[in-house]
Order: sequence, then structure tokens, then C-alpha cells
Amino acid sequence: MVSLDSPGVVVTVTDESFFAGATQGTIPLVVIATQTNKSSTNDTDPNIAAIAPGTLPENAGKLTLVTGQRELIQTYGEPIFFEDAGTPRHGDELNEFGLHAALQYLGIADRAFIIRADVPSEELIASDTSPEGPPANGTYWFDTASTEFGVFQGDGVQFNHITPLLLDLNIPALDNTIVDAQGDDGDFAIDVGNNLLGLVEKISGTWYRVGSTDWVSAKGGTGPLIGGGNGPFTVTYAPHTGIPPTNVLPLAHDQHIWVKTTSPNQGADYKVKLFNSTTLIFTEVFAPLFSTEAEAETFYGANLVAGVLFVDYDDTNSTHVIKRFDGTNWIELIFEAKSTPPTSDPAEGTLWYSTNLQVDIMVSDGTNWLGYVNRFPLTDPGGVQLAALAPTTQSDASILVDNDLWLDTSDLENYPKLSRWDGSTLEWVLIDNTDQTTPAGIIFADAREIGGPDGTDPVPGLTSNNIDNDRPDPVLFPAGMLLFNMRFSTFNVKEFVIDHTAEGVDSETPGTVIGDRWVLISGLRPDGSPYMGRKAQRRMIVQAIQSVFVSNQDIRSEFIFFNLITAPGYPDVIDEMILLNTEIKEVAFIVGDTPARLKPDGQSILDYAADISDEFVLNGEDIRTASVRNFNVGQWYPWGLGTNLDGSEIM
Repeated sequence: MVSLDSPGVVVTVTDESFFAGATQGTIPLVVIATQTNKSSTNDTDPNIAAIAPGTLPENAGKLTLVTGQRELIQTYGEPIFFEDAGTPRHGDELNEFGLHAALQYLGIADRAFIIRADVPSEELIASDTSPEGPPANGTYWFDTASTEFGVFQGDGVQFNHITPLLLDLNIPALDNTIVDAQGDDGDFAIDVGNNLLGLVEKISGTWYRVGSTDWVSAKGGTGPLIGGGNGPFTVTYAPHTGIPPTNVLPLAHDQHIWVKTTSPNQGADYKVKLFNSTTLIFTEVFAPLFSTEAEAETFYGANLVAGVLFVDYDDTNSTHVIKRFDGTNWIELIFEAKSTPPTSDPAEGTLWYSTNLQVDIMVSDGTNWLGYVNRFPLTDPGGVQLAALAPTTQSDASILVDNDLWLDTSDLENYPKLSRWDGSTLEWVLIDNTDQTTPAGIIFADAREIGGPDGTDPVPGLTSNNIDNDRPDPVLFPAGMLLFNMRFSTFNVKEFVIDHTAEGVDSETPGTVIGDRWVLISGLRPDGSPYMGRKAQRRMIVQAIQSVFVSNQDIRSEFIFFNLITAPGYPDVIDEMILLNTEIKEVAFIVGDTPARLKPDGQSILDYAADISDEFVLNGEDIRTASVRNFNVGQWYPWGLGTNLDGSEIM
């Protein structure tokens, strides 16, 4: 109250107005899907790479309040959008739509709640080979690709360097020969099939240890002279300074083998590497060649400590045993000899998606699941024909017969589009992927590996009835029913399970431990048809986002306020967003996307918006069901073009 005093006048002003407090404005809840362990800038040094903390696996599903664009990028990394040769892949299922939408919003506002769904989208990137894990700590790797074996052979004038083959012959320790089809006569090889690493030569179809009496006999001689002496069959192990004597008669004849035991000028240089699970790096360990342990101890002298190596060679049969000093004794080293670094099985829960199309189909005889050719012996010997055009013959040019199969690769959106040849009508008849009851139908389930789901040729499965115990029980299906083996076949998403156990009422032996297996995780639609291709990728992301809206308790807290809910790019989760909004007393508006692939014409938009639904269809990019009709939901069409932080055009 203000008082004004003047001579003879008193004026009093009373302010009785009142105003409502300012609201908090629009605060969105944005659920996103990104890759895990994304890189981010370091707060103290921009030149040092760091992991964006919001993308750490342990932080999936955590509610985070973000107050600006810079904080968003530091927390979740830059949005990733995929390209092919510089051309944007608009609508790619692994594009980070939600993160980019949040970035755009924080350009005009300063508060947003973000949750990253628990799905490692980088594991959904297509890979022809199955994922692998790092080897165990302390694993030794004999790197055959970078190792020089120091083998030379005389030609009558000089010694010429030889690069031996690397073969897994596994000649037993007490034997000197083995018959094996690998290689040609006259070839030299290192037998990496065991720890002896023997030098061998192929003579008349048989591999012989170089220097052994069997080798000499096969060469037409009576006995080798080891160490550079005169004779028709000589094997010399000597350093680069010890070239075999020039009085050998004839000079450097073509039977003379010299293994140069030191590294100069293409001499022996064994690359043995040790794995450190902390740094995830293989470190080379020096491994010189000596003929006795005493020589190695003399060489190392005061540096003879646990962990040092040497290659113990035997010049009477050209074997090379890598040994490690354990602090007291020399012991044979256990290692993996290969051209690529050793690996292990992937971690439990690792995902795998492959676009290298492989198909394995079995068929029921009413009692068992059979390899396809075992049931229909006249069908294509190569199995299912994968082709964009309908085949007119079998793969070997034979005529088509009843029950030949063709998979149409021109229509990947509806994969697998299978047809069966009808010899009476001479036509391909489309197989109904939703028919799980008649002899003309098909079911989709895990059945077997056929040697491993990593690109192995499926043809052997055509004549094999081998099957895992978690297959569907064949007595539940009519004779003639097809089984599309999802474990071997590709274009779906699998999860690696250690000690996988057969479960479910359809399994013939539920509860049986099968072993480590890749198990279908992208699943089937309610009608029994599979999610395949990009739809399998999308299914994994949609399920993770649905889980956030349905089960996250932080977004239901009375201390958290937001009034807009969105999951950009995923109309599939609108019904879950409605459920959340109902639980928080409908204080929020829901921004729901339309499908990225919705055709840009009026009729298609009207058909999508018609709220058509039935019990076998889930809300998503194919149809807008009645479950998403709600006055708190808005959907806008079409998607718009924008620019990512790297300057690329995105949608």
C-alpha cells in the first residue's frame, strides 16, 4: 500500500489484483534408440575421445534431464544416420531419429527428459559372419600370417627362399607321414595341426617330415646328413652367418634344405603374441630359435625370467616346439596357430543380423522332420532356389518337379516369399506364410545349425535329418508341413544363448540343455509369419521402446513432470504412450509419427488413418489400429528433410 501526503489531502491506493503463477511450459519425454558406447568429446580436452555416458549399457533405461544441445551431444553422442556411397538411407531402421528430434527441440527450449531404450543397435548392423568375443586373458597367438619360417632350398647354384603352405595336417608325434589331399607334390608346408609345427614336403601324394628317414627314402636316398655335411639329402639349421659350406657337392643341390635360424634376409622370425584382456591388445613376445634348452638359457642369461619364450627345433625331423619358461622349467606353450587373431564365443545376449541370404527348409513326414531331399528325392539337388525371377529349370538345368521350391528375392519387404512348383499345372504356387495347419503350410522356428549359422553351405542339410531338441514337435503338424529353420537361415535377428535349453509346449523334449546356440529373438507376428529383414531390425527396437513406456518407474514418479510424450520414428508405440499418459492422469500430449514408407498420395493416407483393426494385426507402420484413437494423440504426415550435424541430408 502506498500513502501520498499533501496539505489537507490524504490519498490511499490499495492493489488487490492477483495473477496465476507461470506454468513450466512444454517439457517433453523423448524415448530414443542409439548405438552403445558411442564416442563423445572430452570436457577437459576436445582432442581426447571419450564414451558418451548415456550410451553406456548400464545407463540404458535411465531417465535423464537434458538442458541444452551441447549437453545432449556429450551425453548421447552425435545422431547417426546411415549412407551408401554418400547417398542417405532415408528411413533406415538404425537411423537415430529420436536423438536428432531431441537435438532440434533443444535448439528452441532448454529442458527435455531423455531415455535411451535398452537395445544395442550397432549389433543390428548387417554382418555376414557371426559375432565373436575376445579371447581369454593370457591367450597365446602364433601369428602365421606375419611369421617368417626361414626355409630355403638349393637349385644347384644358390639357395632360394621358400614360403611354405600352412596346413592343418596334424601328423602324430610318433609318425613322420600322413596322406592328405591338400597341396601338390613338391610343395613344402608347416603342419600347424599340433604344437610340433613340423616342416613337411609332399612326395607322391604323401606328406613327409623333412629330414626324417621316411622323407629320405621317399626322395630315393639312404639317409640324411644333418648339419651341412656332404650328401645327397642334407638339412641344415644354421644362422644367417652360417651359410652351408661351398664344398657341398654339387653346390646347393636341389635336395639341400637350409632353415635359417636368425631373422636377417628372410630368416626365421616366429611371431608369438600374448593377449591382455585389460587393454584388449595382443603384444608380441620374442621367440628365438635354439636346438636345446641350455642354449636358450645361455642366450637369456640374467634375463631368464618367467614368461620368456624360445623355439626348440629338432633338425632330425624338422619340428619346432615353442617353449615358455615358467620360472623353474621350460614347458611346451599352448597357443592358437592361425592367420587371424583368436576369438571366443560372443557374450551371452549378443545379437546377430545377417543379410547373406541362407535358407534351410525341412519337411514333416507326420512323425519326424526330414532333410528336404530325403522326403522329396527328385527335387532340386541344390535346395531352395533363391532368385529374383521364377526359375524355369532346377539349378543343375534339370526339369522342375513337384515340390521344388523357389524363394523370390525381388520382394525383400515380404521375405520369405516362397513358392512350390506344381507339376500338374506347371506353375509356381505361393506358399501362405500364415498357414500352420494344412499339409501345404509352413512354420517358422529354430531347428538346427547345420555346422554353424555363419554362412556354412546349407546343401548338406538337404540329406541330413540331424536336428536340435528345441525344434517343434513334428507330431503336432501334418505330413507335408514345411519347417523354415530360423536358426540357420538368415535375414532375422538371433541372440547368442549359452547352454540353451529347449522350452515351450511345442518342443519335443522341453527342459533339455542343447548347448550354446544362436536363438531367434526377432520373433513372429500373431499370424505366425516371421519378422524378416529390416522388419526384424525394427522389431527389436520397437520392443525395447515399448518396454520403456510400459515398465519404467521413473517416468511415473510424482516428482517428475513432463507434458509431451514422443518416440520419433515409431508409430508402433503410440498405444504404449497412451497407456503411460493414462497412468499419469493424461497431463501430456502425444506426438506420434506416421510411417516413413507411407505412400505420398491421398488414398494411402486415408487408408492408413481409417482406424481399421482386427485381432491379428498390431499397431505399427502397416496399419493404424483403433487402439491409437485418442484425443491426446496427434500424427503428422509427411516426414521432412533436415540436416545432421555432419552436414548430411537426413529425413
